[in-house]
Formats: sequence, structure tokens, C-alpha cells
Amino acid sequence: MVTGVDVFSVTLIRNIQRLLSGAQRVYDTMRPQDRPSLPPSVDALMRPYDRRAECINHGEGSASIVMESREHAFRRDARPYGQVLSQATTRDGLANPLASDESGKALVSAVRRCLGDTWEINQVPYIHGGSDGNVVVTAFEANAIKELYGPASSDLLMTSQEGCFGHNGAPAGCLGVALTLLMTNHGQVCPTANYEQPAQQLTFDPVPGTAPRRLDFDHAFSFNYQVGGVKSAILLGSPDV
Repeated sequence: MVTGVDVFSVTLIRNIQRLLSGAQRVYDTMRPQDRPSLPPSVDALMRPYDRRAECINHGEGSASIVMESREHAFRRDARPYGQVLSQATTRDGLANPLASDESGKALVSAVRRCLGDTWEINQVPYIHGGSDGNVVVTAFEANAIKELYGPASSDLLMTSQEGCFGHNGAPAGCLGVALTLLMTNHGQVCPTANYEQPAQQLTFDPVPGTAPRRLDFDHAFSFNYQVGGVKSAILLGSPDV
């Protein structure tokens, strides 16, 4: 079993945000000073990939994934939802570990390590992103997608469900895997909640609106990030690939 649990308090959230904001301001060339601050908020919408993004709403709760061999699942008559094909974790490597590199280089490296010599990026038409209401996260995801997909990034569906579930820490990886595999099983991609006006640097399709988009796909990535410049990419497959 892989699981994670988050319980937040306003004091904890404010301290985290103060540390992260202070670290990011060190890199003036990466994050111009006219960008909005991102105080914790409970009275505004979190808008991933939206140009009006101005807050992060933290979500409490837990998520768990059962990981087992195909043979073991069949012996206990369990339904397999999909496969974890590979996973890679990288770090930005900045002098201040609380800051985040907007270039997306570390995320690109994680994706390429996952693909290795076995898979191609064009086999992955959907990505479950980790963007919340943070303009820095949107920036490095957008830059990474441009580098990975090139002109084909306009055909990529990349959504974030954090507008529905809030921004998670410990359960983020499990929740991302669960949501992505459920979408794969149903052959549809859920829209990005509260996304209406695209941020300037986006080249992919965040699926606006309130209706899911039909997509027949067998491979997907799930991205999530942690304090310290950590970038995690998980390559997922349908049960039969």
C-alpha cells in the first residue's frame, strides 16, 4: 500500500508560503517582481493555468494506492486499473532549495528518464499536471511541455484537478495516479476546474469548461512536486498495454 495524509492549519500554511515566497524573490530574473503574491486563501477560487491565478487553496485528506503484480491481483480476483510503467524524481539544483526553476529543465529530465528507450513522447496524449494557483508552477510546466513536445504540444491535453481537491502534499502522488487511471479507464479527460482565461505561455490544451473530453488513450503521465525543487514524473499505462 502506498498512502499519504495531509492535515493543515492556517499557521502552517502561512509559514510555508512565507518561506517559499521569500526564496523565489531571490531569483528576480526568473520571477519578476510584478507577479502576484500567493497568500493562502479560502475565499477565492484556485485557477490552474489561468491568467488570473492568485491563490492556493490547500486540501486535507488522504489517498491510497494498492500496488501488486498482475498475477497477485488475478489470484485474489481484483480488478486492475492500470500499470505504473516507470517513475523518476529530479531536483532543480538551485542554490536556495526552496526556490523553483521556471525553465522546467528538471521536469524534462524526469520525463525523459521515464521514457528511456522503451517509449516515445508521442505515445502520451494526456498529462495530469500538478499546477495549482501558483504562477511559478504554471511557468515551469509550460516550458517543459514546449521542450518535450515541440509543435505537437498544441495537441496535448494537460489538466489539473487541484481546483476540485485542493493542493495536497503527502497524498499528491497517490491522488494523481488514481485520477489519471480512472480517466484512462473511462476514456475521457476531466476538465481543469476554474480554468477560463489561459495564461500567456500555454501551448497545450487544459480542457476548459465543465464537461469531460473524450480521449482513447493507453499512456499518460502524472506530475507532482514537493518543496526543495523536487519534480516527479510517473508514467502510467492501461491494464493491457
